[in-house]
Amino acid sequence: ERRDRLRRATADSAEHTAHTLAGRSDGVDLDDKGREQARAIVERSLAAHSDPEPTFIGALCFFKMGEAGRGLEVLESSVAAGYSPARMLARHAIFDAVRHDRRFVALGELLSVRTREATEVFERGGGREMLGVTGDLT
Repeated sequence: ERRDRLRRATADSAEHTAHTLAGRSDGVDLDDKGREQARAIVERSLAAHSDPEPTFIGALCFFKMGEAGRGLEVLESSVAAGYSPARMLARHAIFDAVRHDRRFVALGELLSVRTREATEVFERGGGREMLGVTGDLT
């Protein structure tokens, strides 16, 4: 239970940090100086670790700041390191600016393959029965 609370708190904190750094907390946009400071904080954070999930959050920050090119670059790094946010990439409006970019399309295709492969392993291993899962997994 303690681990679950910690995970939830970490996830909530990461989401809040992404919104705050990107200048969208409470609907307030950052000015140029604030955006530059936020950019520097995100870059320092990215340089400090290699975990793909926080790297993904860094990508979200760049997308929210309107820096789609840097966001896509960081997103590619996160996916290359093993993070697989397939549903979010397919559905979330934050990626609309790059949805037709060949690099983004390639990420979507890679994540579709990963999802399909993971589902097959789950099915072959009796995952549905073990967890009592019914319905579509994707």
